[in-house]
Amino acid sequence: MPKISVLTPLYKTHDDVLRETIESVLGQTYGDFELLLLDDSPPGERKQAVVEEYKDERIRYEVNETNLGISDSRNKLMKLARGEYFAVLDHDDVMLPTRLEKQVAYMDEHPEVGVLGSYVEWMKKHSINRQPTDHQSISLRLMTSCCVVHTATMLRRSVIEQTGAQYEKQWSPAEDYALWLFLLSHTQFHNLPEALTRYRCHENNTSKLQKSKMDICTAGLLALAETRNPLLYKQYLNSTPHVILVRIFGFIPLIKAVGRRNRDTVRWVVWLFNFIPILIIKKRIRQHQGW
Repeated sequence: MPKISVLTPLYKTHDDVLRETIESVLGQTYGDFELLLLDDSPPGERKQAVVEEYKDERIRYEVNETNLGISDSRNKLMKLARGEYFAVLDHDDVMLPTRLEKQVAYMDEHPEVGVLGSYVEWMKKHSINRQPTDHQSISLRLMTSCCVVHTATMLRRSVIEQTGAQYEKQWSPAEDYALWLFLLSHTQFHNLPEALTRYRCHENNTSKLQKSKMDICTAGLLALAETRNPLLYKQYLNSTPHVILVRIFGFIPLIKAVGRRNRDTVRWVVWLFNFIPILIIKKRIRQHQGW
């Protein structure tokens, strides 16, 4: 059995983009993997001909006879996978050469970690998306945002099987965030502090095409995060500063207010031009209240 299963769902993928994605996997410095490509495209737009250009036995190409959608396709990929670890890679993104080598080494050395991400490089923008790296910091950040980039993650198969974790289509297109919130109480998280995957930014990204639905699902998941993890959410409130910034001309900071909660007290400091403190406000709050 391969050590790693690379899980890549396809849907109307551009031929040249798919070639770049496949070649980034085949060019890995770590070779003990299978590349699972599951095509959810309609019959006239399937990519079998492109995949067959590559004469590599590690590639497995499967087709959904009827459209399943992204969440059910991801669940099917996990059922088809044979590897000890699942490496997620979306159909238009690119692995940097050492991604699998570095992620599998970390997972082997840290059996307590079930979800391993990394920094991500945004294509075209030539910038690095940095996220918290240790489990505690990730846990707190998950109370307010999805800080584990899905296309850059490696999952431990045993954790998925033991918990029955799966992608829930009612939360699509934020099904990855929902999965992280479910797994948060079952395993440890970590992000490697270097970019190991390149994320393709374009107008057809799901996050852009389905922005309204994404915003609605994310709002629901934030409420779910508080409900499922009340103690962690309270810790997040107590440890995370809230910032209000007023700019003039769109970029010059005029007034900045920073609020911190400590037990039953909220303390706000108001700054002029971001460096002159002009006002301090302290307010006692009831124990059950938030900000």
